[in-house]
Parts: sequence; structure tokens; C-alpha cells
Amino acid sequence: MGTVQIPAPVVVAPADIEQVTRQVLARLMSVDGNGRRKTLPVRLGVSVRHTHLCREDLDKLFGPGYELKVFKELYQKGYYAAQERVMVVGRRGCIEVRVLGPLRPRS
Repeated sequence: MGTVQIPAPVVVAPADIEQVTRQVLARLMSVDGNGRRKTLPVRLGVSVRHTHLCREDLDKLFGPGYELKVFKELYQKGYYAAQERVMVVGRRGCIEVRVLGPLRPRS
């Protein structure tokens, strides 16, 4: 197994996270030229700390063809915690969870 480089943590103020989240949601909830609301729905199951994504949803969130970067190998051979994290926004607030790899057939 190769060496895994761990990036230095980035500290972001909660107010900044909230502002960026509101900006992203405003863009996602904007109206197209036909008066229909633009959305980018991604349905996924989330544990307390992680989520699994399928190729379609990974492409929606990070761009077409994006590949997850290994953060830490897990005990189960071939599985890993990815460097990527996603902010999950729901009716009761938001949480940030780590993505686990490899990709799954569905999120």
C-alpha cells in the first residue's frame, strides 16, 4: 500500500459555510427561461458520518468523469474513505459527511 498524503485542514467559519450554502441553493432553485425551477436533485442515504454515491450523482456533484481520491483505506479490502466530503442539506439543517468508495450502483 502506498503513502497517503493528508492535506492540512481548512478552517471555515460557520457563517461562511451558511452563506455559500445559501448561494448554491439559490442557484439550484433558480428559474429557467420557461419559468420552471431548475433543480439538481441527488437522492442519497446518509449515515451519521458517510455516504455512498453512484457514478451519475458523483458527476452531478463534482463534474463529469470525476474520480474520487483516496483519503484512507478501510478494513474491507478495496474500500476506502475518499478525500471528498459533501454537505447534505435537509429540512432540519445541514451536515457534512465523507464519501466512501468505490462507487455504488445507486446512491
